Amino acid sequence: MGGGRAGISGANTSSIFGKRVALVEKRPEVGLEAPCWRCLCSGGFSSTNKPVALFVMVGGIVASGWLGLDARGMKLLGEIPQGLPALGFPAIHWANWDELLPLAFACFLLRAVVI
Repeated sequence: MGGGRAGISGANTSSIFGKRVALVEKRPEVGLEAPCWRCLCSGGFSSTNKPVALFVMVGGIVASGWLGLDARGMKLLGEIPQGLPALGFPAIHWANWDELLPLAFACFLLRAVVI
């Protein structure tokens, strides 16, 4: 009766509304996903030259603190290391060259065409 792709099962999941409520209870981030997408998609058309993505990000941070979403199981970023990283060259192994060279060549060609 109740199982689905999201692994939702229960007695009240026979209707679409019941499935949505069960999904939000199991994964609280889904409840904020639709309003964020709505703001991002409609913000580009209705309010040009406004930082809609910044408003959505700040709203998500405020909502996660106000609603206590970390206690409900939503995964938050956690502590961010402060300061600048140490200067140095990245560690590139020989196995990565097969992926890096075509990308570097494509960037080079794109820059050559733009000039």
